[in-house]
Amino acid sequence: MNKSKFGKFVALGALVGGVISLFDRGTRAVMKERAERVGYYAKNPGELKETVEAEVNKWTNLYETVTEQVSYYTSQVDELKDLTPAVKELVNETKEAFSEDEQ
Repeated sequence: MNKSKFGKFVALGALVGGVISLFDRGTRAVMKERAERVGYYAKNPGELKETVEAEVNKWTNLYETVTEQVSYYTSQVDELKDLTPAVKELVNETKEAFSEDEQ
């Protein structure tokens, strides 16, 4: 049976593409920085945990704030929907009152 060489060649292509991309000085600098950061967090997992928890708390607070604001604006829109017919009726009554006074 023929074995498919597709997976091997895909991996080889990815490896070659990675090596070629490292010819760029900027890419090398970014990869070096990322490797240093990974090494730092590998040696200090507690700090990684604190950093992740801080980010989660930040995004949780943002979500709660946005949810509260959306709820507030939704209630305001609902209130306006209820208020609009009453205002329209009041305007019509005022218009009719002034129309009767002029005649």
